[in-house]
Amino acid sequence: MAEEALPRPLPTPPQAGEGRGGGPAGRTVLNVGCGYPLRQKLHRHFHGPDWREIRLDLDPAVGPDIVCSITDMSPVTTASVDAVWSSHNLEHLQRHEMPLALAEFIRVLKPQGLLLLTLPDLCAKWRSSSSKIASKTRPTPRRADRSPRST
Repeated sequence: MAEEALPRPLPTPPQAGEGRGGGPAGRTVLNVGCGYPLRQKLHRHFHGPDWREIRLDLDPAVGPDIVCSITDMSPVTTASVDAVWSSHNLEHLQRHEMPLALAEFIRVLKPQGLLLLTLPDLCAKWRSSSSKIASKTRPTPRRADRSPRST
């Protein structure tokens, strides 16, 4: 008589702060500004079974593991994650907030950790918008009157 296969237990959902992902994870990725939980939003580098995702967002409505700002990630322990993934978050910060966010990313990374950023070319956007503004505000050059002066 063939042995009957036993049903596999269902994986338990992650508890708050444990992160998401299937199977035992050897490495953790902190997905900052994660938004709603869609696996395809996570960079493909972190899709393998050896990665465990911890979701961080300012908006509690998206169901993150950690609710906080990327400029103050004090709920995250120093040198506690193997990677930080940030996709299109930095361009929403004020100029003075960018160094704060980058310092927080570095603080939470383990030594030799990976910081992976995706953002638009901010310099190109700035040049484009500033040239449009300048063309609207620059006075139209006037031709010099070349007629001889009468005395």
